[in-house]
Amino acid sequence: MTFTSLPGILPALPRVSVVTSEVTFITNGLSGTVAAEAAIGVSKGLAVVPEVRALAGGLGGILIRPGVAVRWRW
Repeated sequence: MTFTSLPGILPALPRVSVVTSEVTFITNGLSGTVAAEAAIGVSKGLAVVPEVRALAGGLGGILIRPGVAVRWRW
């Protein structure tokens, strides 16, 4: 470990270095998606829309993504 300092200004501080070996791979492959939505009316112009999506492929697995949205018509 080496110490660096500015003469007469700061005391000696240790130099810290960080080394990582993290690597990220991104692939753009084909995948299929199946989705279902159902609008549930709350009032004349407002509805809650729950949904579920199933994605297959990519990394060789199946991903299920639930969600909810609000639909507003005027």
